[in-house]
Amino acid sequence: MIMKPISKMLKRQQIIGAVALLFSPSLSAQILIQVGSNSLLPDTANQSIDFFMTGQSPSAYNFQGFEFNMQVGDGGAAAGGTSVGPRITGVDLVAGTLFENNNLGTQDASGQPQNQHPLLAFYSTITLSDTVTLLPGATPSIARVTFDTTGLNSGNWTLALGLTVNGPTKFVNLAIPGHDGNGNIFPTITDGSLAITAVPEPMMAPLVGALLLGFVAWRRRFRGIA
Repeated sequence: MIMKPISKMLKRQQIIGAVALLFSPSLSAQILIQVGSNSLLPDTANQSIDFFMTGQSPSAYNFQGFEFNMQVGDGGAAAGGTSVGPRITGVDLVAGTLFENNNLGTQDASGQPQNQHPLLAFYSTITLSDTVTLLPGATPSIARVTFDTTGLNSGNWTLALGLTVNGPTKFVNLAIPGHDGNGNIFPTITDGSLAITAVPEPMMAPLVGALLLGFVAWRRRFRGIA
């Protein structure tokens, strides 16, 4: 898949004012994303999971844009892999995130319909003006991803935001060098997992049934004694 770097969009956007953010070699270690262990229901569409980051620096950080990469398993056929797993059907980088009140919308940066690469997602957003700020200690959402497990009843897959065929999830601020001299800021990402887990059958119904049968038997026995 050929993706469009967000930096190309940002270079067309005017950078307003001075951004008082100095590059620090330890920046990545101070912005954490932990994907965690995530569960989905079997054979069910429109299941959403929220993903978060944590700012662990005593200083605030400012961003002009965000590139979100996700990969389920080995990425499936679109990535030259063989995985068949939960399909990504939607990504929202705006609602509930740092960019909620300052954005140009969530953009599918792949240039292809999502259903052509269902185990891969590459989305981005940029600010309408200036920057958005990650405050010290904040744990904002970075994305809400919607999955579809129709036709799938069980399984476990890796779920990556870091080690993907399209590169890692990252933030962008062209007013600073970033980690690569191009304004890219790479969080420390711990990739996780995605599982389809069946809902256990409720225990209450069998228990109530057993109690009712016992009560009926007791009534019959009591009437026989009377």
